[in-house]
Amino acid sequence: MDYEQMSIEALEAENIRLSSERAAIQQEQRTINEVLSRKIASLSVQAKIASFSAAEIAALAQHVGVDVAQVSSEVLGDGE
Repeated sequence: MDYEQMSIEALEAENIRLSSERAAIQQEQRTINEVLSRKIASLSVQAKIASFSAAEIAALAQHVGVDVAQVSSEVLGDGE
């Protein structure tokens, strides 16, 4: 695009168009980063829980009030 050949109005319009495009891209990046952060945190928690002993899983499950068998099968991938 040859900006030198464009009118002031056309340059202003192009500048606004680019600003809008940039804002949309930035919003999309924020959305992606939020999902990415949740997925990374989830993997980290899964890895941590997978390293727990059976007694630690039972204690955690009791603390949060869930079924130990369900937690164990989900952590170990047997529940899918």
